[in-house]
Amino acid sequence: MKDILGYCRPEDVGVHPSWVEDYVNEVNRRRKVQHSFVMARGTRVFAEGYWKPFHRDWLHRMYSVSKSFVSAAIGMLADEGQISLDDRIITYFPDQDDGNVHPLTREMTIRDMLMMATCNRGQSYNIGDADWLATFFHPHHEPDHPAGTEFRYDTAATYTLDVLVERLTGKTFLEYLKDKALRELGFSENAWCVEAPEGYAWGGSGVECTTRDLARFALLFAHGGRVGGKQYLSEDYVRAATSKQIDNLRDSGGKVDACAGHGYGYQIWRGEQNSFAFHGMGGQFAICVPDKDFIF
Repeated sequence: MKDILGYCRPEDVGVHPSWVEDYVNEVNRRRKVQHSFVMARGTRVFAEGYWKPFHRDWLHRMYSVSKSFVSAAIGMLADEGQISLDDRIITYFPDQDDGNVHPLTREMTIRDMLMMATCNRGQSYNIGDADWLATFFHPHHEPDHPAGTEFRYDTAATYTLDVLVERLTGKTFLEYLKDKALRELGFSENAWCVEAPEGYAWGGSGVECTTRDLARFALLFAHGGRVGGKQYLSEDYVRAATSKQIDNLRDSGGKVDACAGHGYGYQIWRGEQNSFAFHGMGGQFAICVPDKDFIF
């Protein structure tokens, strides 16, 4: 298996070595609990580091970075013509349509869910629920606004989308991505995803992979879906997924900083300096700055 990532010195890609040293020194000075980092320009890693006991083969829990993986899988299904982003999600889950699905839920589309703009007030399931999928279509709290109108962070939306991938392909979203792209990029074969109570992969939070795997995956979106001369994900989908599709300033409490208040795409956060990022609980990040061809 070929690894798309290569190594180089910082100066080979126009980065002064002292900048990397300054970063590491600052992390240590502030006593930040950082496990690892990878910095790349193009497909070349110019800096990489691990704090003990972590190492390059350690599988990290990605938490909500997993959502961006689900976005890529949905984009590939759309590219194949298996779905349209404007399809109503209920049409793919007739087993959930018992006649009591709320009218606002019936109108909700795949695109609404990618944008974190469901009609639900927030996450529809509770961790103790036995059937997370059922709660998405029959939430504990009645929907209170039309889908597509408000940003409401909802991990249940991502979960339902990854179940859609699994039902249509017969594979978990991560195995589907491996077959379609990630394996060819050198992604770890033993990377996996935590399961939800029903046995489906938990795409909202469960991906376990290495730091370098995350860099490999980020290349898909940083380079317009094209890596190593092959188009894995359509440029149109990548452009839409990494662009501001909905305002999230209200969700951030009016706060605007490097990570908050710049808008949201398809399971991907917008940032400052025309950047975008995959975010996960506990400080899991993949930050892409296309104007600098930089991945962190």
